[in-house]
Amino acid sequence: MRFIENTDQFRYENAELQPFPENLDDDKKTNGFAPAVRDHFLSLLPQVTINEEVDVILCPWCLEFTGHHATQVDHIIPKQIFLRYQLYKNRNRLHGNTNIKLELEKYLHDTDNLIICCNKCNNEKGDDFPKKSTMDDAIEFHRPALSDLSHLERKTQLAWEIMSVYMPQGDKKLFSYLAKWNEMTLSEGILTNNLLNEGEKQIRAWRAPGSGMPFKAHQVFEELVNHQLRADLNNWTGRLCFYCLGVYQDMAFQIDHIDSRLKGRNCLINNTDYNLLAVCRGCNGAKSDNIITESFLVSRIEERIERGWPGIESAGWHPTLSKEQTILRAHEIQKKLLNLHLYKRPTEGEINKFIKESEVAIRARKNKSKTMEIEE
Repeated sequence: MRFIENTDQFRYENAELQPFPENLDDDKKTNGFAPAVRDHFLSLLPQVTINEEVDVILCPWCLEFTGHHATQVDHIIPKQIFLRYQLYKNRNRLHGNTNIKLELEKYLHDTDNLIICCNKCNNEKGDDFPKKSTMDDAIEFHRPALSDLSHLERKTQLAWEIMSVYMPQGDKKLFSYLAKWNEMTLSEGILTNNLLNEGEKQIRAWRAPGSGMPFKAHQVFEELVNHQLRADLNNWTGRLCFYCLGVYQDMAFQIDHIDSRLKGRNCLINNTDYNLLAVCRGCNGAKSDNIITESFLVSRIEERIERGWPGIESAGWHPTLSKEQTILRAHEIQKKLLNLHLYKRPTEGEINKFIKESEVAIRARKNKSKTMEIEE
């Protein structure tokens, strides 16, 4: 893929989609992508330096500044544990008319258990507890810059309160309630309260396959971001998303199936040539399994600009053009790059034929492999 070089000399006009690299053939997966595949397609994207101030936020876990697009809202205490904790602690306040589902959704969005961190730290932390030393370090790092640390101190105090339950000196009944939630009936009569039983059933329902907790990060992001350390950095360098034309850090990118009909099923279909492109997480999520269209690209560019996220228009590409003219020119090249998918996409019949051919090829490959094992 001949993208912009990692210099100030942009050669964006010659960008081309690429086939799946032969040297990574063994890394093909039926669903998702191996790290090597992700790294390969990410490396093809241009690195671009923004020549304006970029608003960034400090990740409290690694203490590194991160662009907004490469952040996530993290539950400091794992969601299931925090919900059960709040349910148990408030059991005497709840009554027969309480809507348990709404009560749990309120706890799920409780900002005392939420913090904005970078994608990398959120993925590495997963459903583990944070380290108390890490939270203390975050407070000390923020102390010189923020006059009001009460929000961070409150989060730390609550997290430590819940974490201490798992220590020998903790509340034994609460420990039993939190630690044995996989059992249908808990010991010591903790769940004799019907509302706790109802809450437990709701939590289990959210954890069922195909379900999910109704957490809406956008509802709390603005409130959280105003209480964390931010900065304006010059000469911000990142990679270019070919959907919204924004510039983001590597951790903000995911691999998209441009034609989502060629996704999953088998390793050949999932890694079809000229169908994979690294794009920002926001664009990948917005597109989902929909067919890519020109109107989608325009909407992504407009939303990015409205949110104030940096893009190619601020990178000095074609310095004689205004920002508006730069966007229009970049959009024409964008359509050229994605021409095959925008205007010449295969029909359903052609897709189904390709799927059947790939399944035949997979079976032939497996049979050949078995024959070679027998001969050995």
